[in-house]
Amino acid sequence: MGTLTDQGYIADRLDDIFSGLVTKFKSIYGDDILTDPDDPDGQMIGIFAQMRADIEGVIETVVQANDPDNATGTWLEQKVAFAGLTRRGASYSVIQDVLLGGTAGKRVPAGATVSGGGTQWVTQTDITFGADGTVKADFRSTEAGQFSVDAGTKLSIVTVTAGWDSATTTVAATPGENEETDPELLARFYKSRAR
Repeated sequence: MGTLTDQGYIADRLDDIFSGLVTKFKSIYGDDILTDPDDPDGQMIGIFAQMRADIEGVIETVVQANDPDNATGTWLEQKVAFAGLTRRGASYSVIQDVLLGGTAGKRVPAGATVSGGGTQWVTQTDITFGADGTVKADFRSTEAGQFSVDAGTKLSIVTVTAGWDSATTTVAATPGENEETDPELLARFYKSRAR
């Protein structure tokens, strides 16, 4: 088995594991045992050695993941939690006051979708066109993250609804946030520990 030192975990490597197993097999069955890769005993020793090397690799990965500099994903989240930090999640982008055009009195249901700026946008509430055939509505991106659309952009209607003809932004979208990456989370962790 590998060794845990003050420099970290030193895993046994496949060649060393194989040689050690050959020595142990020879001490049991004698020096005339055939351990070449073409021989059945050699193949069996090779299988055992590979399984042990795989376990060594897992142990090495787990030990390294306990170091914030090497940790990623959930492992990193566990390390920074000791400092009271959590990964910042993604938030949705929003377009306010989108001018919709259509037939007076017609309703656009909540969940109606338009596209523009590389993503789709969805209404959160039911919308009814006014007497002039227009209404303003807010839309949220269907996916969390940073999406932008300029003011005056004509959006494509995805959810075809009778009486709904157009959707045009009156203001630029307010971009959401992407989920905090591992490097960003690690930097924030070190900044929180700086004195």
